[in-house]
Amino acid sequence: MKGAAIAMLALLLSIQIAHGISVELSAPDKIMQGEHVSASIRITAHEKFSGEMFLNYVNLEHTANKAAISNSSFKGSGPYTYEISGIGIKGISPGEYKIYAEIRDLNGFTIGANAFSGEVESAAPKILSRSPSGIIASDTVSLQVTTDKDSVCRLDTSDRIYSNMSTRFQVTGEKSHRHVVSGLAQKEHLFYVRCSDINGYEMAESAVIRFVVDHPPYAEIRLSQKSPLKAGVIEVTLLPSEDLVEEPRLEYSFDTSPGTRRVISLTRDGSLWKGHMIITESDDNKVGTFYFTGKNKYGTQGNVIVSGKTFIVDTTKPPAPAKLEAIAQKDGKIQINWYYDGEEVDHFRIYRSTSPGVSYLDLYRETSNITRYTDVSTEDRVTYYYRVAAVDLAGNIGPFSDEAYATSRDESKAATEAEKQDEAPRVLPPNLVIFVNDEIKRADSMMIDCDEIIISLEDNENKELVSELGLIDEVRDAKKSLEAIKERLSKLKENYMEESQLNNELEKARLDMARISQRTPKDIRLVDKASLTQIASNEEIRIAANRLFMNSGFDDIDKEMYIRHNEEIQRNIEVSLRAYVAEIELMDSSKKDKTLIIKSIRHKGAETLEDVLLFEIIPREIAENVRDINFFRRSYEAVDDNIAKFGFARLDFSGSSIKYSVDRKVHTDDIERASSVVLIGPMQIEKGIETVTGFAVGSVFGREFGIGRRELIFIGFGIALIAVLTGYQVFISKRSFGKGALGGIKSKGSRVKEKLNPNNYDHLGFEKREKTETDVLEELIDWSKGYIEIEEMNRARMIYPQIELIYKRLPKEEKVKVIKKCLELQSMLKRVK
Repeated sequence: MKGAAIAMLALLLSIQIAHGISVELSAPDKIMQGEHVSASIRITAHEKFSGEMFLNYVNLEHTANKAAISNSSFKGSGPYTYEISGIGIKGISPGEYKIYAEIRDLNGFTIGANAFSGEVESAAPKILSRSPSGIIASDTVSLQVTTDKDSVCRLDTSDRIYSNMSTRFQVTGEKSHRHVVSGLAQKEHLFYVRCSDINGYEMAESAVIRFVVDHPPYAEIRLSQKSPLKAGVIEVTLLPSEDLVEEPRLEYSFDTSPGTRRVISLTRDGSLWKGHMIITESDDNKVGTFYFTGKNKYGTQGNVIVSGKTFIVDTTKPPAPAKLEAIAQKDGKIQINWYYDGEEVDHFRIYRSTSPGVSYLDLYRETSNITRYTDVSTEDRVTYYYRVAAVDLAGNIGPFSDEAYATSRDESKAATEAEKQDEAPRVLPPNLVIFVNDEIKRADSMMIDCDEIIISLEDNENKELVSELGLIDEVRDAKKSLEAIKERLSKLKENYMEESQLNNELEKARLDMARISQRTPKDIRLVDKASLTQIASNEEIRIAANRLFMNSGFDDIDKEMYIRHNEEIQRNIEVSLRAYVAEIELMDSSKKDKTLIIKSIRHKGAETLEDVLLFEIIPREIAENVRDINFFRRSYEAVDDNIAKFGFARLDFSGSSIKYSVDRKVHTDDIERASSVVLIGPMQIEKGIETVTGFAVGSVFGREFGIGRRELIFIGFGIALIAVLTGYQVFISKRSFGKGALGGIKSKGSRVKEKLNPNNYDHLGFEKREKTETDVLEELIDWSKGYIEIEEMNRARMIYPQIELIYKRLPKEEKVKVIKKCLELQSMLKRVK
């Protein structure tokens, strides 16, 4: 068979040589998709012959498949030529096209052949321009594109082929196309556009219209008191329509002139902003207007207030009610009536006592704005004294009416006098209510003090320190506690009790208010501060590492390698310390000292450290025990009396921070001795174990070559932590492969080299030649196999981190060369697991 093939080839060659056939194909190098063009063929021969020409095409429509050739077809006197022109061809789809020509003689032997290739260019429309882009302030947008020829365009919010796009442009068919979309949400929008011309040629790739719909932010203003406002401190809440990137500006004025505007200092409270304004008696009968300016994350600024823009001030007290009378009813109730002729009121306050001389402390009930009230909480045969005051819409309390009284008498009761005496009244006796009102008044006074303290702290010259210590939040918490005490006191008036019982309850309220006064900050004064950059010493790194490995069972060599690696890491750790020593005045006028320490820790290296531990070593001059320290970050562990341990999921150039305080003055020299040490954390160590045991390498091999993770996992998590730490120190922290890089492996090197060819390796076991990364990887695999053969399994697994590191960097063609060796090594490890 082989001889026959050679004979046939020789015959064919002899025929071509005998005839001297050459074939030339001629066609345009580039044609448009769907365009009709012509191709030509020129045959040159030393001798005339008869036969046939066969044509084959790729990516072309054509008009000729073959042509007959005879002696008469040729022209000239030798060499002879035969030309065929006007062969029609048309490009089918964008890409390469080809024409093949084959000349056969009458016996069917191929005596000449040639091929020609060119390119079919797309005839699909091209989008020359598209809009809009950038930031749009409206939720209705006109999408516009321009094409290079008449086309029909479609769009979709997902990238699809032309025929699957959901929406056709409303105006299309020519070169300009337009489509209006409305109801767009405030976010980034992407629309994909494709067009097709009149011949049905469609764009193969979408043009993208990208823009952001962003309405200017607006705000709603709410006040702690409904308009009209009375004199006093008013809490102002600003509700923005979206999150603002910085503190908005809020002003108010009773005049249209910009120079009269007063700024309200705002503090973020979740998604809201809160501040305070003070209304004075001199602001009476004025109309106030708020002015807002805020900027969102796109930098768009808004100044519209949709609700609460204006308010009215009314500090004038309503007049006193007149002609108050108290009338005893037959069923023991007392009805009081009065006359009122003044401004519109919100409600009336009724004051009651069992003795003459009713005061504002005898507040009993609040009613609606009607001018009568029936007192049903009366005791039989008790004389009650009443006064009434009007409260207007702004909350202003007017003067008292004249005093009126009546004696309750229930004529329908048939019970004996003894039975009557045994009956308990339904509410607190009026003579005891006065004592409750005294404590309520005290709570009210402290709540007003809290409002004034908040305003004072917001304007304090040490704003940063106030914010870091959370003093304003402490005052707000105190006010909430006082509100709860006030509510508890108010409920005392709704139930009957003896005077001794009431005194016990009132004493509890007094103690609670005293405790609040003793712990609530009133003012702060900065005594001293310090700012510096710290670097942990090797001795401090060693102290932290020893605490980490306490009772772990690791030997000194393992610990030493781990410590040295962390000494390398510590060179890229920067710790910035800020410290404040302050004196805080409390509501009861007592004072306490506080020292605040803030540390910012960042990693200056290019990579990100994962799962990091921070050991804060605190000298006894700051605190005898870390449990005496208030750590603002709760997730910490006291590993010793003077060491606290924190955990960070990641640490990079942006950094993390810790903050803590002690209730005493600490000298700045002692503060500077509080050292911060960063170590590799447990999660990073676990990742190292996974890499050493083959999981990480296996996952890489699986991704590259389709091998499942389950098939590649062959080593459990029981490998000792020493293998990770030593391997990491040996092959990652020192990449030079020099004398110090092999660490503990060097001690086993002689036994491993016995398994290798000693003539080709240096004193450390590496091949004596110029090496690529693939060479280094193969040498590491050889070392690992050598350790397996001498049953040094931990050493074999220890090499895996470097194998993983180098393998990830290799190009795919190099990975193909070493994958088999890697899998063989895995198989060996599995057999001796």
